[in-house]
Amino acid sequence: VGAGTAVTGNTMTVRSSGLTVAVASTPVSGSTVKGSQGVQTIGFAFTAGASSAVKVTQLVLAGEGHDTDIAFAGDGSGSVDDLIISASLWDGTTQVGTSKSPSSTGTLTFDNLNWNLGAGETRKLIVKTNVATTLLAGALDYVYLGLPIANVTSQDSDSNSITATAGTPDPVNTNAANNVLTINSTGTLTVALDGDSPLS
Repeated sequence: VGAGTAVTGNTMTVRSSGLTVAVASTPVSGSTVKGSQGVQTIGFAFTAGASSAVKVTQLVLAGEGHDTDIAFAGDGSGSVDDLIISASLWDGTTQVGTSKSPSSTGTLTFDNLNWNLGAGETRKLIVKTNVATTLLAGALDYVYLGLPIANVTSQDSDSNSITATAGTPDPVNTNAANNVLTINSTGTLTVALDGDSPLS
């Protein structure tokens, strides 16, 4: 090619890596009895962008408890650690990371994760909780958990950090907007297949 000769090539589109997180359709808001173990409390749907696989390395959940109603407003009437002993993350029947206990400020930090999604793939994480054996007051308490999008740490296949995007419904689940767990002092538990159970 001589000097000054323009060369026209094919148009190339460069797409950045991405991750979108939303509240999953299941489990829905429900109720349980104090002292219950492995209660499916909320689910999050993670969708990787089409350009790269994604590895999630840390998630920090946050929420609030309440002893009167579900009108959560950050009034300090109850913290997550008053009502939840520990929580774990599940991808189907596989636990992701280790179980964590909430801090005094109501956060649960799941770190040192190695949870992978293929490019364009959507996968769901279910949060299961072990509920405290005592209530704040009365016969009913309420608690919710959410995932503020800034609390999602992930990277693409080249180990570049990804800034996650909140989907719909927003995973922060502000003031139990999409999902809340009611804790009863007494009652009976109904056992049913969850949404991850295979068809027979």
